[in-house]
Amino acid sequence: MNPFTFIKRIFQVAGCLIIAAVMAWGALVSYVDKSPEAQERIELSVKDAEMRVDEDASFTEKVGALISSWWNSDELVAEEAQDKALSAESKKKREQRERERRFNEGQNSESDDYYGSSN
Repeated sequence: MNPFTFIKRIFQVAGCLIIAAVMAWGALVSYVDKSPEAQERIELSVKDAEMRVDEDASFTEKVGALISSWWNSDELVAEEAQDKALSAESKKKREQRERERRFNEGQNSESDDYYGSSN
């Protein structure tokens, strides 16, 4: 094999790899755009990667942290769902306590829903 053919083959392989990378990137972007679950996963992964990596870190460290966060995104999604459930439960309890406090008071005030002013 002469050197010209070898260089020609290297350029062909590089071109094929670039085309494959562009197609893979397009498929990933399309998948994330059309899937709300994937959007949530990528948001949580980015937040997790930002917390774990310093701003001054190299590009490869940032990409590595993002990939590892995406790899562990099942755990991140489960933690986020648990946090949302606990938040909703505490909000519900807080509203219930506020409702009980407001309607069990001995005095009527202007801010109560059931009692208007005496004027």
